[in-house]
Amino acid sequence: MAFIQKKIAEGIARKQKELEERHRRELENAHKDFESRLGEKEREHRAALEKLERELREKQAAALEERSEKLSSEFAEEFAKQEQTLRAKFAEERKAFQEDLQRRSDADLARDKRDLEETFQAKLRKREEELKERFEGDLRNREAELRRALELEYRQKLTEAQTKIEEDLRSRSKELQAAAEQAAQQKIDLERARIENENARKLDTEVARVEHEHRQKLSEAEADLKEKFAGSVEKERHRIEEDFRVRLLKRGRYARLSHALQKPLYPFPAFVGLEKAKRALLLNAINPNVNGVVLWGRQGNGKFSLLLAFAEMLAPMEKDLVGRPEEFRPWNDEERYLTGRVHYGKEMATYLVDTYLQCATLSLPPAHRRTEGPGASEMPQMLLSSLKDEDEHAYHLLNGFTLHVEVSSPNTVEERLEIMHRNAEFRKAPGPFREKYRAAIEDTLGNIRGAREKVASVAISTKILALVARMTILDKQSSRLDVLMEQLARTNAAFEGRSEVDPTDVMEAADLALMHRLTPREMADLERTLPHEGTAPHSKG
Repeated sequence: MAFIQKKIAEGIARKQKELEERHRRELENAHKDFESRLGEKEREHRAALEKLERELREKQAAALEERSEKLSSEFAEEFAKQEQTLRAKFAEERKAFQEDLQRRSDADLARDKRDLEETFQAKLRKREEELKERFEGDLRNREAELRRALELEYRQKLTEAQTKIEEDLRSRSKELQAAAEQAAQQKIDLERARIENENARKLDTEVARVEHEHRQKLSEAEADLKEKFAGSVEKERHRIEEDFRVRLLKRGRYARLSHALQKPLYPFPAFVGLEKAKRALLLNAINPNVNGVVLWGRQGNGKFSLLLAFAEMLAPMEKDLVGRPEEFRPWNDEERYLTGRVHYGKEMATYLVDTYLQCATLSLPPAHRRTEGPGASEMPQMLLSSLKDEDEHAYHLLNGFTLHVEVSSPNTVEERLEIMHRNAEFRKAPGPFREKYRAAIEDTLGNIRGAREKVASVAISTKILALVARMTILDKQSSRLDVLMEQLARTNAAFEGRSEVDPTDVMEAADLALMHRLTPREMADLERTLPHEGTAPHSKG
């Protein structure tokens, strides 16, 4: 047996080493791929900047050329207007001069004509130079203003484009890095799950083989010693089988529990989307009359971790909750837990029972689907009926627990994202992550202590009791549900800090203890019978 265990351990170690090497290579490849993508993005960034700069320069040149043509056109129009004005003025003066010619002599006429032409030409040249200087100055000023405006606009657009491209590059780099890390982590998780399942199957096969060989050896030894030790053989065989069974339990059933108790646990308030399960555990810890909670559902939804985190959170006040200090065992002692497997059809379900806090988990395999077959209220009982022959003590404990809360996976993107973020933060730094929720844990413990002191004094009116009766009358199995609903409503009111039960406490109790027992038709009947209460019970499952 030791040789087989050694071989299995060596195989597991070798597989883990190969897995770590493969994951290291995949991370290196992902890092190289990320660097190559980052280089491509930088080249694209530079090309985009060069293209933008060329476009801005072309626009600037086109704008300058268009402005120059426009100013030239304006100058030509202004010059033509001034010339037309001077010609009209000259025509008027010429006409006046011609009229005056009739009164003057020929010499005076020639002299005046010459003086007039010289004066006109001088004025025309002067006016032309003034218009030209003003146009050239205006053109230079407008050209400088346009150039400054274009350069300012070019710098602004260039800065905006650079900022936008750099932000886009940073965000895409972060997305690529996060995608690479997530893909690598998913591969690691899948490979780890595959190896764990493969090791579990090998362990079960090896256990069956060793048990078969052991039975054969026991049969042979029994046949040899039957004549001499007829009475002691049976006793010794039972002792050996019990010892072998205990060792198998330690090797198989308790392996995951031992591993979980030796590492930092995920804090109880940090669990996302399990509010119904957490509320059931808290109410069970406040009021012993709740008589236990069974969290059940498919594997991988956090039931096992939630139960251990709850036990760890209650460690400072566990002795007060248990009430048996002489038999007390701390939360991380394996002896206080019962764990194992139970056959359910062709599947194998697992269970974990905290015998001190009266709470447990039943985990169906991930491939299980409830499209057909038993309902939510029947599923735990069918599992318990399969458990009876395997572990009588666990069967009697679980069969006495009254709350059966189904735990399902979150059905919103926001909750799943929050779960991924918190798990990544916990894996990166468990200590600081647990410290962040220390205050929430202290508040929860304070609420539990206060509610335990207050629950006996919480009042409940006849009207509220009638509401409970109208709800529970649909459950035709027994009247124990009435008492359970009343205790749950009182406990919830005490936990919320109220001194009297109101309809919201009844609805919370119905959600925990009643809704999973009803068929859709009974749910519709319940809604029709309670139209005046203001709040109809709802199901989170």
